[in-house]
Amino acid sequence: MAGIAAGTISPSKRDAFLQSQKLLRLATVGSDGTPHVVPVWYVYKNGKIYIGTNTQTQKAHNLEGRPRAGFSVDEGSGMYNVTAVTGSGSVTFIMDKMEVERIERLIMDKYHLSGDDADKVLTITDCIIVITPDRFSAWHVPDPLAGQSHPKGIMSKKEAAKLIYG
Repeated sequence: MAGIAAGTISPSKRDAFLQSQKLLRLATVGSDGTPHVVPVWYVYKNGKIYIGTNTQTQKAHNLEGRPRAGFSVDEGSGMYNVTAVTGSGSVTFIMDKMEVERIERLIMDKYHLSGDDADKVLTITDCIIVITPDRFSAWHVPDPLAGQSHPKGIMSKKEAAKLIYG
């Protein structure tokens, strides 16, 4: 992609992005080495990622044996105007029932979950996965055509390629 460069994101923008997004893809590895990637709800607070789950889930089993995880949070589609934060870190579990409920309520508040739906989630959540990231990669690919217009309102592929790649 000559002419188009992904820009890195400052730590403060990275943290704000992680706090604002709704879905994190959690990557773990099973005892046989098989990767397991699952989308999860989460809260990012004070430099840590908190994920409510049940100890019987595949992700919890994987992390008990191998307490490291990878993650990806992204926004956008297509080739441009995409932002992503990926990383990895060590994992610990919170098992204290009161602390699990307190953190799970933070997660439910983020997703506007209440009433019977919240009660159901609290019933099955018996632990919190805590990821302490030790590696981040954060970037944004801007739209090279942002703010530009073509006299006809459209342009040919050749014209677009010339504008993008020079």
